[in-house]
Amino acid sequence: MTARENIRTKLLKLRQQSRETGQVRLSAPATALGLEAGICFLLAAVLAGAVLLEVCAPFGIAMVGAAGPGLCGICALAGACFGYLCLLPFSQGSCHVAAAILTYAAAFAFWDWKVFRRSWVMPVIAGAVTAGTGWLILVQSGGGTRDAIRLCLETVVAGGCAWCFRPVLQPAGRRRADRLAAPSRRAGLLVMAAALLTALAPLEVLEGISLGRSLAVLLLLCLAWKGGGAVGAAAGSVLGGMMDLNAGGVPLFTMAYALSGLAAGLCRGRPRALAAVTYVLADGFAVLWTWRQGMPMPILYETFVASVLFLLVPDRPLRRLGVWLAPDTAGPADVQAQILVRRKLEATAQAFRTLGDSLRTAFRPPRNDSDISTVFDRTANRVCRTCSLRSRCWKEEYNSTFNALNDATQAMVERGRAQSQDFPRHFADRCLHFSSFLGTVNEELTALFYRRQYNARVRESRAAVCRQYAQLSDLLGSAAEELSRELVPEPASGR
Repeated sequence: MTARENIRTKLLKLRQQSRETGQVRLSAPATALGLEAGICFLLAAVLAGAVLLEVCAPFGIAMVGAAGPGLCGICALAGACFGYLCLLPFSQGSCHVAAAILTYAAAFAFWDWKVFRRSWVMPVIAGAVTAGTGWLILVQSGGGTRDAIRLCLETVVAGGCAWCFRPVLQPAGRRRADRLAAPSRRAGLLVMAAALLTALAPLEVLEGISLGRSLAVLLLLCLAWKGGGAVGAAAGSVLGGMMDLNAGGVPLFTMAYALSGLAAGLCRGRPRALAAVTYVLADGFAVLWTWRQGMPMPILYETFVASVLFLLVPDRPLRRLGVWLAPDTAGPADVQAQILVRRKLEATAQAFRTLGDSLRTAFRPPRNDSDISTVFDRTANRVCRTCSLRSRCWKEEYNSTFNALNDATQAMVERGRAQSQDFPRHFADRCLHFSSFLGTVNEELTALFYRRQYNARVRESRAAVCRQYAQLSDLLGSAAEELSRELVPEPASGR
């Protein structure tokens, strides 16, 4: 298998280097890979502790499915197993450990297959393994409909989060600047942040005030103030949904976070204090809806703490966050330049197209001067004009003269030169200047062939010119269309 052979080859190289030099030196890519592996271990360990609906913990499995079979995958598996066994009860944690191991085993065993490298395969496998292991536990324990619904939710979350985490966990060599602001990567970072904050939700900094939820409100405030109402509502829905699933109650956090994020997003570009006050008021108004069920006062405390922290966040990271969230608003000059270039290309293409059509119309076919009859007409004008028998040959006996010349045409054209035997005897004997007539016919026949060759070359050259203008017009038109369709300016990457 390719993955196992690569790992074995790297270990052999390190062992040989240690024997030869007595020390092991890691290159910059190897150091970066080690840091990524360590980050994957920590993320998987923390995500494994995020529990939904009291028994579902799909994020560690999703992390293993997104990391793949390499070193990062091994570290993600180790971190997930560590988190499941340390943060969850043994029976619950062991079930999820088995699912994580099976997910990594499938990736490690079949990664050589091209189909397994597609973006949707590992999320499907993570969800299927989660469903399979959970179903076995469900059957053995005799669970009811509620447990089956929880298993379905855990399956969907495991597969969906594996698909969301995959763009975030790309290797450093593939994670270029132009992919940093990709929608899939931004969505994956938001889902991963929500899952991490869900794992921190049980921790309390003060009595009733959750560390994870306070940080979630702080993150939501930053995203809404810099991204606008749409970003605030979307981020509030994701963060609130995670917190509601962790709490296992009514969707209070989803409603409060989404409404407050939308309200704070409307203050985009306004002073930061105004956004914080707007968020606090909207959150308090949302909490008032639950008056009959008992006001959850910790939500108000967490909102107050997060709003104070929001006012203390430095401006520089918030500016970078704004450029990352909305790169299209950071570069109107680039967009206008792109539109201007596209319009100029289209205008130039239209000009060349018009020029080609005009030339095609102006290039009229040459005058019909290549007919074989012109040979005898020109010869008659040169030789017979001063002959005393002109009237007899070309008027009184015109039919006889015409038939004689017509009989000689085929042999003369095939040979490329006229000879005396080509003409009938009665015509040759009657003509007073036959030798001169024959020589003039040969001269005019040669000139006819030259004119034909010249006209053919002229037609070919004119057609080539028109064709080149048409091709140049099509090329410029294709460039303009490609510019408008594919080249999207990304000022965030430039910065």
